[in-house]
Amino acid sequence: MSTNPRSFTDKLTNFGLGFWALILIISLLVFGANFIYAGYLNNQENNARGLTADLQVLSQQLAKYTQEAVDGNADAFTEFKATKSRIDSIVGALRSGSEAEGVKGYEGDANAMGVSSALGKVTETWTPMAAAAERITQSEEEVLNLSDTAAQFTARVPRLSFQLDEVVRALSDANAPPRRSRSPTARSCSPTACRAALRKSSPAARTPSRRPTRSRATPPCSPRCCRASRKAMPNSA
Repeated sequence: MSTNPRSFTDKLTNFGLGFWALILIISLLVFGANFIYAGYLNNQENNARGLTADLQVLSQQLAKYTQEAVDGNADAFTEFKATKSRIDSIVGALRSGSEAEGVKGYEGDANAMGVSSALGKVTETWTPMAAAAERITQSEEEVLNLSDTAAQFTARVPRLSFQLDEVVRALSDANAPPRRSRSPTARSCSPTACRAALRKSSPAARTPSRRPTRSRATPPCSPRCCRASRKAMPNSA
């Protein structure tokens, strides 16, 4: 029984075509899977970069809200707690991965040793900071009460200063020497001037034979001025 050589060749050719077609299909599937997986990894890396940038911004905001919260700002405490919680979430996502954030875990990743090492340093820095932030959150009520007390104290300082000024003025007035009122006329007359004026106004002093001498150093004084001086100073001689 003889076989047809042409029929055998056709079968071999068809088998070769089918084999290479199968190889082509498998190659296309592998290429497509590789392309999709590369896009998935690229998307995760982009998400990780975005989370890292957010982490830098949030760390600056946390420092700002920390200062405002310690100063007694109640609204800053709300922002402070929200920012701290978000930083915890991002650090945890970068370390262990997160489907919600769309990132894989980089902690201990042999394919990304540089990222893993840098992330380890960030974790070492953030761990004590998170503990300190938690203590600040727990002390919210005490801080706000202390801030209110400080505000009340500051508001009363001007009033206290004004009252102290009144005390100083009262002490100054109490220690000041008493003042004696004198008429302007009595102040300008000295005893010597008064005696000269009285001698001049006496009848004997009106005669030409007795002419009173007047010292240049003694200012002139009238009898009326002298009498006013004696009334203003009854104890004077």
